[in-house]
Amino acid sequence: MTMSAPTVEAAGNRIILDFESMEAALRLLAPWPNAGKRADLTARLSESLAAIGVAVELRVKGRSVAEFAGGSMRGSLLSLIRGTAQAE
Repeated sequence: MTMSAPTVEAAGNRIILDFESMEAALRLLAPWPNAGKRADLTARLSESLAAIGVAVELRVKGRSVAEFAGGSMRGSLLSLIRGTAQAE
């Protein structure tokens, strides 16, 4: 099943990806099926974005589910990723 691409917005140094569903947003992590690797990836992504001064926000139908900004990560999607990694 092919999912539609997210709507992409940019405002200054913030990039916003707005997905149609949580399932579509989770497809970003499909190449990393192991929860520990996904948690490591999100931490590295956060560090890399902070190093270049860019923020990325993931939304589902306009509602924020994850944000990488200023070296921190927050949001319900990221909490799920961290929780799954800790359970492994």
